[in-house]
Amino acid sequence: MGKSRVLDEACQEYIRHMKAQYPRIPAAALYRQMLSEGIITKNTVSESSVSRFVRHIMEEKKQTTNRDMRRYERPHINEVWCGDSSVGPRLLSEGSKKKVFIIALIDDASRFITGADVFFNDTFVNLMSVMKSAVSKYGRPKVWNFDNGSAYKNKQMELLAARIGSAINYCQPYTPTAKAYVKTFVM
Repeated sequence: MGKSRVLDEACQEYIRHMKAQYPRIPAAALYRQMLSEGIITKNTVSESSVSRFVRHIMEEKKQTTNRDMRRYERPHINEVWCGDSSVGPRLLSEGSKKKVFIIALIDDASRFITGADVFFNDTFVNLMSVMKSAVSKYGRPKVWNFDNGSAYKNKQMELLAARIGSAINYCQPYTPTAKAYVKTFVM
């Protein structure tokens, strides 16, 4: 590997230069750029050839375009509790099938389920009842870790956390791995 049969030295050098200047540029965009500048033609070089060569460059540099998504883990119990809700099975209630929401709180260090309950609505009031039950049984955590749902991110939640002396951490949007074990428990 390392020698492209289709891409000549000038094309390879151009791709290396563009990847050095713009590390996150995709191979498809590079291919279109090379076509528009007349460096290659559709008849001589395919997009997959450029893509293979870009992959080879990335392997040489041991780089990836993906962000590091490893999660943190706290060493002590009651430092961080992660909370999330998930849609459970539909239950027959009053002659019709209704969605069920499972709200769970899990300790980050021990993976101990500090609170969980099932509701027909995913609201702050229902979350608060799960939190109240968990705090009365196991004490308060130093930090609550939630997603950005409306049940979690509101003024009442900030006031509640301040009243009991805990901080709130909201995960970045579109990072499901931050609370993956909550989803695993609920599923």
